[in-house]
Amino acid sequence: MPVDESLKVFQLSWAYHKYWVMLHSQQAYEEIRHLAKGNKWNLEKQRRYEAILMECQQVRPTRGSIINTALHIWGYFKKEATIEEKKEFFALLEPQEIELNKVLDKLEKLSSKYKNRYLIDSKIFEKNSR
Repeated sequence: MPVDESLKVFQLSWAYHKYWVMLHSQQAYEEIRHLAKGNKWNLEKQRRYEAILMECQQVRPTRGSIINTALHIWGYFKKEATIEEKKEFFALLEPQEIELNKVLDKLEKLSSKYKNRYLIDSKIFEKNSR
């Protein structure tokens, strides 16, 4: 596959996996960002990227990673969301034991309501990937 084409394939994959990776491992997220730096892509980087995705499957999200990822996604509609939506969302992040499915369900509903295709198509909202 030509370099430009492999970069495009990676970029589409990264757009799909980005928040899912962030949810599982900030370190993995940063490593992938570093791999993509400079828009130069090759087979070695692709293999490492795929390995990182596999590694993330084994990592359980932490309270901190859930909050961090949720706030990043919230940023897409924080200016449009109603006061009630804001209260509901932030209330989900308060407990010591955050219920991941409730947080993601709320963000998925907001993504649909505010028609954010980028988020709607993201792996993080796939029920079987949580």
